[in-house]
Order: sequence, then structure tokens, then C-alpha cells
Amino acid sequence: MVFSIVYFSPYYNREVHLRIIELLKAIGLRHGIPWREVVVDQTEWYRRVPEVNAREVYENYLKPVSRRIKECLEVLRGLGVDVVVETAAKKFKTRSGFILVAGTLAVMYGDNVACALKYDKEIIQFLEMLLREGSKLLSKLPTTGLSLFRSKRQVVPEREFLMRFARSLQSEGFEVYVNVKHNFMSGENPQYLFQPDADIIAIKGRTVVGFEVKSAGREGTSLDKVYTGIGEALFYLINPVVFIYNRRRYDGGIFDKVYLVLPSLPEDFKDVVINLVRSLRVIGLITFNEGVIVDPNVNPFLNIEKKEILLRNREVIFRYRLT
Repeated sequence: MVFSIVYFSPYYNREVHLRIIELLKAIGLRHGIPWREVVVDQTEWYRRVPEVNAREVYENYLKPVSRRIKECLEVLRGLGVDVVVETAAKKFKTRSGFILVAGTLAVMYGDNVACALKYDKEIIQFLEMLLREGSKLLSKLPTTGLSLFRSKRQVVPEREFLMRFARSLQSEGFEVYVNVKHNFMSGENPQYLFQPDADIIAIKGRTVVGFEVKSAGREGTSLDKVYTGIGEALFYLINPVVFIYNRRRYDGGIFDKVYLVLPSLPEDFKDVVINLVRSLRVIGLITFNEGVIVDPNVNPFLNIEKKEILLRNREVIFRYRLT
């Protein structure tokens, strides 16, 4: 396994954020150490769409290796980095239980967190040392036993899974909008309400496709995820349920096709689920393991005029656009 860096952005201070990015780029160029930015929050000056929420990062990546993070911080302090040695709970949670993850720098060993730094001083000092020493510094960090953590099923948080799929659509040339809800407070025209929220709206040319996305738990994709997903995907056929343009209300749907997206299908019910979705004909089925399993018919509730109004006025959904 190899080391890499994940920066859960943005740090609340813009100058610190820019310095972190600057150092990460320099480290990548000089030493070839891979790094990536994962957005967990927005600020007035940083408007990128979050890819995962702070609680999911804490519960799935930091909390399970709290002891290892503290051990790693003790090693870094011994090497001269001015770190604050704390457990994950003390470092990333307030006394009231609020999660503080935005701005965190995580050192990964394979798929697992080996160390995590939170405060600007310790992050910058560590990155500056890493720029000087490269992999030599990382080799001093404790990693024994981290591979055992991988024996447990890794849970991809729902937001992260959704964003992975959204990015894959974007790479195929789709214009992608994520978690589209409503614009009731904006005074825009048209006015719309999606119920349920549209997890992903993908537009290419004059085609509009809707995707209801569900993630898996520790035991894989549960049956309740499947039937909840099917029910919500069916409502996409008439989504947005409220659509008012020039004071006229439009019924029907805007999606040419609708899909339910899952990481995989529950093995014991795989054939049953596929046959059910295929018999419905109006929604499709996609899994990360197998791709498109069922391709649906064109939405029988499609209102072409309603869809064209949205396409002509798509600035009303720009706030949800994936950039």
C-alpha cells in the first residue's frame, strides 16, 4: 500500500486554504505523492458543491481509527511538528457534538486514515516538512495494523457515492445538477419544487435524465434501499411536482428517462429486483458493478413543453450545478 493525502476542504481561512493547495501541488510535483481535494463545506468565498458531509467523514474515516491518529500525532510531535495531540473526538467534535471537519488534512495509507491534522499551524508545518523530506517522512508514521481495518466492509457515504456517479456522468459530457430541491424563495420564473429531491439531473443536448441514487451499508445494498429507491424513482416521472411558469402551472415530468442507481444488488434478491424493475418499464436500473442493467422506456408522463421551458431557463437550477 502507498501513502496519499486527502484535503477535506475548505479551511475556513482563505489564505490558509490557498497555502495548503499550494503546498500540496508542490509536494505532488517534487515527490510524486498523490493527493486529492474532497469538498465538505461551502463558504462565502468557496462555492464548490460539497461531495460528502462532515459527519460522514468523521463517522466513517476518523472515528474508527482515533487511537491510530493520536499515535501518529505523537510521532509527528517527536519529529518537531507543533501538533496538538488529541483523540479524534476531541479534535473534530465540539462539546455540543458539532462536527468540525472542513479544513482537515488526512494522511492515507491505502484506503485508511493513518493520521489527521486539523489546525492551521500543524497542517502547514507538516506539509512544509513533507515538501522537504518527501516519502522519507511518511515512512516514519505508524502503519502496523491498518491493513486489518480493511477486512471490514468499507462503507462509501451516500453523498460520496452520489458524487462519484455525478462526476462519471460529467466526464461523459453531461451537464450535471445535484440534489435539486426548489427555488421558492428566489422569486425566479419558472418556480419549481422537486419532491423527492432530484439526486441528479443530467442534461445533454435536449435530453434530460433523472437519477435516484442509493448507497450501500456494511452488509452491502439492503433490500429496504432498493424498495425505497424504486418508490422515489417512480415519482421522478412527474417531477418537479410543482412547476409554475408565467403564472401557469404545468403537470407531468421533465425527464426523458429515469434510473435508480445502486452500488450493487442484494445477492439473494438480485433476479427478483431485476425482473420487477424490468416489468415496470418506466424506470431503469444501474449498478456500479454491472452498469446499465435495465434501460427504461421513455417517460410516459413526460411533458415536452415543461421540459423545454426548463431548458430555456436553466439558470433557475444553476445553484445546484456541479462545477
